[in-house]
Amino acid sequence: MKSAVEKLIISGLTSAGSADALRMVNKCWDDPDLRDEAEQTGSHLMESLKASQPAEVKELATKLATSKNAGVADRARKILADPTK
Repeated sequence: MKSAVEKLIISGLTSAGSADALRMVNKCWDDPDLRDEAEQTGSHLMESLKASQPAEVKELATKLATSKNAGVADRARKILADPTK
């Protein structure tokens, strides 16, 4: 199990709003112990970065569309359907 510090750091990336933060969250999503935090953070980062980082957002949105968290999955599907909104 990952430490609470690692989970807190991932959650804190929401306010970073950068391409690097998006890439880190994308990698963390692949770790089952960090997936919940990565999904929450990623869903917020996608909104703020979809215009400036469309390829990275699409990659993460594709993963998040399969989330068990209905809110996260819905946000991801909306971005995949129309990335300009």
